[in-house]
Amino acid sequence: MLRHIRLLILDLDYLVFDCAALKVKALRESLISFADAIPHDVRLPDSVDVEEGFRDHGCRWTQALQIGLDEEILARLQSSYRLHEERLATAGAGCIYPGLQEFLVRGCQSGASAAVGAEASRDYLLAVSDRHSLDDF
Repeated sequence: MLRHIRLLILDLDYLVFDCAALKVKALRESLISFADAIPHDVRLPDSVDVEEGFRDHGCRWTQALQIGLDEEILARLQSSYRLHEERLATAGAGCIYPGLQEFLVRGCQSGASAAVGAEASRDYLLAVSDRHSLDDF
């Protein structure tokens, strides 16, 4: 089947890169400085909430959190989150999904090229790519 495909374009987060734990950790670290502004009866997002938020709102998913913060604080949270996310990606958090490398090797052997895209900052994409040697495959 791959012999008819010339280009594979894959989305980075949740398809190439298992980032669920990374995103939850980045969110939790980001929320520390805003703890006093969050009502005590609010349930903090878990990995399912984070994945759904990212799927529904893309890289600006933190701005859609329903945790009792006003727009200004949510914007500051977004900035803090990006810093924590990139730091964790650079440090090696997350992993490439098992079997992906073999799939891409088979695709390249069939004459296809591969590309990875992301709705993310360039720094995050490069941090993940560099840390996990995506250019190699």
